[in-house]
Amino acid sequence: MLIKLGKSLLMAILILSLTGCGSLNKIQAKQIEEKLSEMYEGEKFKVLALGNRFGTLTNDTVTAFVKSKKNGCCV
Repeated sequence: MLIKLGKSLLMAILILSLTGCGSLNKIQAKQIEEKLSEMYEGEKFKVLALGNRFGTLTNDTVTAFVKSKKNGCCV
């Protein structure tokens, strides 16, 4: 009984922890799009995917796949 309760609690915590990732991805995608727009003189970009946050000492880096809205080239 106690093991089943522990497993259920662990599963609930894991599921709830994933809900914060979506909002974090949206915030970081917006930051990346704005920064690239500044760097490339107003050109608009679309973030296609984010990843590789883990494995760094401080987890303050992220890998992004970005597409230019103007010519469709993927960076």
